[in-house]
Amino acid sequence: MKLTKKKALKICEELWFWLEKTGGRHKYEWKGWIKYKDMRNNCPACEYNVQHSDGRCMSDCILASIWVVRHCENEGSLYREWHRSKAKKDRKKYATIIWKGIRKIRRSNDKTTGN
Repeated sequence: MKLTKKKALKICEELWFWLEKTGGRHKYEWKGWIKYKDMRNNCPACEYNVQHSDGRCMSDCILASIWVVRHCENEGSLYREWHRSKAKKDRKKYATIIWKGIRKIRRSNDKTTGN
């Protein structure tokens, strides 16, 4: 599936909303993959970056402002904290922060693109 930035952000928001609600689940368990198909790292942002940059998901991530550090896999990122968390309440906490951050980015993107 060819992704626009708008579509990638929409799918990210759906995924992280589900992760926030389910707490202990993993990205690969999301049923949305049936509709959207496989994406790099089970991540619409990575898939978008691969399609629209140099082929690496680490280049100018569309979610970079959420991670606190440059990339989601870097030490100290919210994603990494979510991924490492074992307790359901901690995973829900980080997923909520990430989901709200994606909503903010998506709304800002909609304003700048006129959508």
